[in-house]
Amino acid sequence: MDPALSTRGGGPGWADQRVRDHLFGIVRELLVGYNTQGVELDFAAPPGWSAFHLRAEDVTQYTPVVTEWVRKATETARNRVGQTALIGVRVYPTEEINLAHGVDIRTWLKEGLVDYLSPLVYAHNRIDADTPVEWLVELAHKYNASVYPILMAYYTNEARQYYTRVFATPAMYHAAAASYFDRGCDGMYSWFMRWPLGDTERRTLADIGNPDILRESTKHYVVNRKSDYTDKLGFKRPLPLEINCVDPGKRHAIPFYLADDPVESKGRIHEIRIRMRLHNMVSADRISLFLNGQSLAAEPCAHYRASNMYPYDRWAELTLHRVQPRKGHNVLEISHDFRPERLGYGLAVEDLEVLVKYNTFRDDYEMPKTH
Repeated sequence: MDPALSTRGGGPGWADQRVRDHLFGIVRELLVGYNTQGVELDFAAPPGWSAFHLRAEDVTQYTPVVTEWVRKATETARNRVGQTALIGVRVYPTEEINLAHGVDIRTWLKEGLVDYLSPLVYAHNRIDADTPVEWLVELAHKYNASVYPILMAYYTNEARQYYTRVFATPAMYHAAAASYFDRGCDGMYSWFMRWPLGDTERRTLADIGNPDILRESTKHYVVNRKSDYTDKLGFKRPLPLEINCVDPGKRHAIPFYLADDPVESKGRIHEIRIRMRLHNMVSADRISLFLNGQSLAAEPCAHYRASNMYPYDRWAELTLHRVQPRKGHNVLEISHDFRPERLGYGLAVEDLEVLVKYNTFRDDYEMPKTH
């Protein structure tokens, strides 16, 4: 492609007929020139990766043009000689972000132009069990299409100061996959893992495709953090949560999703723990925590140092006995109630994690009485 057509250099991108013709030529070659089962169209690459998309000022005028391009690609897939081919699309996580980039998913599904959709944010590779997929699942299933959310690879990476790349654990994958299955997704799209794949990775890939295995597997839910790429897109993530003043009683909310059901688990859930990493917290600070409106003051809480780089960072870990989360959407609230005068502010919740551990046997099992 002529570099002058790139939006990175101020060019028109998708608004130029030459760009659309070139990209359609690639799709047509894959569908007609080879015995492919289908093609996957990537509409989630901008602004981080793709140089050929719509400029903000062109979105309103050219959104129907993009839809017409997809319509043309789908007709090629449906009408080719021999077996028809599938059309899949990578899209952004919310309808608002898609529309802001000329991606009219609602029209595509209504006209039957796509067979499956996979939501993601590029380069935001931290595993996420809370991507808002309900709207997409409801819309796709209405028109007999499928949704395959993409499971990212990292627990942490270098994008976070003083952190290195750490791959997600099997328990983290179990939590994310179970969350998406519970919300109606049709399967999982595995992104990448530690390479070469070993026994742990192969077992994880087998597990995340089996809802029966996931149902009572130990899970580690990780609430997602924002990154440069989520900020570019306007994709809001709940962490870090900055609390910039002491205001007793004012609650700050962090939402999370849980696929497990403590009520209907019949005693198989052995333990549920909530872990919070608190930044810039001193021993004299006083905070209050609430889960779905219920105080966690009576729950046992352990504190331990979180980092050698930040002396005032700590993990607070609560083991839940009296107050339990619910299956589905939950809200953890925190209020900063006291800090010594003249110390300044800046308390922040950097991480929130929920660990659900299952037992082989029911915890409420009663041994039979002997006579």
